[in-house]
Amino acid sequence: MAQVTPTKEAASSARVEPAVLEAMHRLDWLAGEWDGKGMLGSATGDVSQNGPWRVERTFDGRYLRLEFDAVVDEGRAPPNRFAGYFTFDADKRHYRTVWLNVDNLFQFNETGTLDETGSVLTLISTHKRPDGTSARVRSVFTKVSDNHVTCEDHRLGDDDQPVQKTFGFDLRRREDR
Repeated sequence: MAQVTPTKEAASSARVEPAVLEAMHRLDWLAGEWDGKGMLGSATGDVSQNGPWRVERTFDGRYLRLEFDAVVDEGRAPPNRFAGYFTFDADKRHYRTVWLNVDNLFQFNETGTLDETGSVLTLISTHKRPDGTSARVRSVFTKVSDNHVTCEDHRLGDDDQPVQKTFGFDLRRREDR
């Protein structure tokens, strides 16, 4: 059997660029097990959502994997369940995400930056609507303390100013983990 030698490109792709690891370490405050209460905007008004979040580093530290499984409207509505991956694009100098709703396969991508304090991650996405139009959304993850994180999404208007809060969570680190 012939021995296969990896190409230079394949060998270099196995190394993680230091800038990516450094940027991802700045998000370590998100890692952990969280519980929280929040809201989800709907066509008929805001409803509650509650449930656990799990955030862990993966793929040699190049990614954070986020997962939440929220009970919506005290169980009267289907759950809101997403898995997401966060990474850093060293060439473009910004964070990138991909999110997937595990029930209906709705997905979206975000790009954004971490503020100078290292405690506010702001991401922007464009969501396609069923009618063919699109909406820009700003997601903001904020480290309030080591054991308290918030996440809020706002639909943006044409002037890039918040128009409507569409999603939110007030998360507390689980003490039983």
